[in-house]
Amino acid sequence: MQPILSKPDLSEMIFNLEQVPDEVWGEYLFARDILTEKISEEQKRQMIAASVRCGYETAEKIKKQYSGMGVKEILDAESVHLVHQEEERIGNRILFALYQSPGAIMLMDGPIERIKNEEQIPQEFRDKISDLILGHELYHHIECHDTEIYTQKTRISLWKFLFYEHKSNVRTTSEIAAMCFSRAINEVDYPTFLLDILLIYVYDKNQAIEMYQEVMALNDNSA
Repeated sequence: MQPILSKPDLSEMIFNLEQVPDEVWGEYLFARDILTEKISEEQKRQMIAASVRCGYETAEKIKKQYSGMGVKEILDAESVHLVHQEEERIGNRILFALYQSPGAIMLMDGPIERIKNEEQIPQEFRDKISDLILGHELYHHIECHDTEIYTQKTRISLWKFLFYEHKSNVRTTSEIAAMCFSRAINEVDYPTFLLDILLIYVYDKNQAIEMYQEVMALNDNSA
């Protein structure tokens, strides 16, 4: 992590993060993937581009299928059961929501309420937070039931022994596609990736600033 030389205010952070392209957010997510060292830089670039495209194309397909419906209405039409829980963590990671196959979403009310009550966060984000999170999980529901979707059929080889080859999905491709899908299905003009930083911000401002600086460093390097 880069040292925090000066602390930007939240409005500055949000404004700058809104300008970061999807591809840079993809780089940021790949840096945290446990398989990142097994994937070449060229493979990562290709996977990021394909995942971004998959997210937007899947959103257009769903919007045509469920014309005029909002995210919650689409979830109802897909028979996805919504379960509310106060808070959930995996290790030190705080979750907004969790998709459980074959058709349930666990929505964490605690962190969502924290964001809704944080007056420094613009109203447009607070108003859309639930739909943006549910849009993300809706993508996971869709991919879970479509073996031909890019994020399900794309796998990398981890090791080989004689005639056996062990392959694995790359979780980051799914996260990239889900973020882009949610942006498109909810018709917002900012990357929904920044929600993760807002979530951390309402719990730990210094950690959020570190994440912000890492994203902006990647953005500067890609320019």
